[in-house]
Amino acid sequence: MDTTNTTVNPVNLAGYTESAAPLLQIYYRCERRMSDNDELPEGSAERKQFAVSVCGNYKNLFIKLGDFGSTAFHLAVRNDSTEMLEALIEAARRLPPPSSTNDDPQTTTLETILRRGDRWGTTALHAAVMVDKFEHARLLAEADPNYRHMQGELSHLCTAASLGYLNIVKMIAETCTAPAVDGALIAVIPHLPEGYSVSSDIVESIIEQAEDIIIQPIQQITAF
Repeated sequence: MDTTNTTVNPVNLAGYTESAAPLLQIYYRCERRMSDNDELPEGSAERKQFAVSVCGNYKNLFIKLGDFGSTAFHLAVRNDSTEMLEALIEAARRLPPPSSTNDDPQTTTLETILRRGDRWGTTALHAAVMVDKFEHARLLAEADPNYRHMQGELSHLCTAASLGYLNIVKMIAETCTAPAVDGALIAVIPHLPEGYSVSSDIVESIIEQAEDIIIQPIQQITAF
């Protein structure tokens, strides 16, 4: 069976039996199982634990890819399902470590999957940022705070700033701990929407998160 571009293959799962079902079908199967259990109150610890166990029983959720290279995390963002996204994150934390062939043996399986972009290089976090889904972006950023998300003008920070989602910019600046965040905050300033300047309260709050920012380049930027 041809599996080209259909699997993430970040883990070695003992006892795993491959299924012919596509990722989207597996994803909706999990969602139905979770929604059918209406005995557990929504948002309760018991329901969250049940959701995690459901996702954990479908290892293909973390191995297979959907259309255009999307992961199950992309699907959760696309379907606006916070419950599913939370369950996927917690279930992925419990997966075995990545295989030894992984380029970065220090990363966890959860980090490996979250850092995978689709056909266009868009990660689940970036997808959440682009449509202003703050809670989804927060969950994904907190799940992988050490990743160097900030590369180029299309970084998560610059995208959020250019779209005017400054609450997401602030959240990423506060949450992500990679050194790249500090330098990226300088790049964010020119992408701020009209009406904001480097002296705006929210921008000052963002800048304060980066202790290593060189002030001179910021002062040279003309305020909007």
